[in-house]
Amino acid sequence: MSNLYLEQASEITGPFTRGALKELASQGKISPRDQIREGMSGTGIQAREIPGLLPTLKKSSVPSRPRGRKSRERVHDLDLESSPLLTIEQKEWIVIICGSIFMGSLLLIPLIQALVNLL
Repeated sequence: MSNLYLEQASEITGPFTRGALKELASQGKISPRDQIREGMSGTGIQAREIPGLLPTLKKSSVPSRPRGRKSRERVHDLDLESSPLLTIEQKEWIVIICGSIFMGSLLLIPLIQALVNLL
């Protein structure tokens, strides 16, 4: 299959072999949204849909830290898969509380306007 073409920003280059495309991808010259097509006028598919073409992201090798640590940690050092910042239940409570505050403030506006009119 040496009849593969690469379409990036409406510009078509090629022909390439699969190995040559994989080499370009490993150099970061192919984005997941770039189109790969067979032949100049063939229907293209996104590069991310071609198995084994794009390099996969490796999991972080940074060990997870115990919670409650007082040192400053940068965001990219956190292992978000093993220690999420908030659980689903905590997020639900935050939404409920923020919604209640918002709705309460909406109810206070007419009361404040009525008080201002009375004065």
